[in-house]
Amino acid sequence: MYTVADQIRMFLATALTGVILAAAFDWHRAWRAVLRPRGWYGHALDLAFVPFGASIVAGGLLAANWGDLRAYAFCGLVLGAWAYVRLASPVLLPVERATAGWTLAAGRAAWHAVLWPVRAGQVAVTGAERLAQGAGASARRAAGWAGRQGPRLAEQVRARRPRFPRLPWRRRPPTPPP
Repeated sequence: MYTVADQIRMFLATALTGVILAAAFDWHRAWRAVLRPRGWYGHALDLAFVPFGASIVAGGLLAANWGDLRAYAFCGLVLGAWAYVRLASPVLLPVERATAGWTLAAGRAAWHAVLWPVRAGQVAVTGAERLAQGAGASARRAAGWAGRQGPRLAEQVRARRPRFPRLPWRRRPPTPPP
């Protein structure tokens, strides 16, 4: 048998559990506002909160009165959640949204900082590939041009070969008659 003081303590503990549940739901609302999930992602996010909220309620009831379900336990949960929503939520929800936004921005910045070397490597590899493709294309064009121009160039080189006069000291000796 519980005394009146024990029942008041249990009622206040369940009210505190209601406050904690409402604060957790406020955080959920803040993250939903920042992430803005669309479609079934939003429903999945809501469904993910249900077991989390149930664990808060179960833990709070176990801590308050060893899971003994009585009417004052439900009244305490509802009263605590109502008090939080009416008194603290209008003040804390904008702060929670801003904190969630900053957290998301910091997480994205950290993710980009971690991936920066990978992206720099990808850019370097892509640049090297493009450079190699360009060099290969230039070499193919030059080879094609040389293949088309080769016979004509050889004739032009032979036809334009300079004929230097033989210098007197470099003349060949006359060949003896046979």
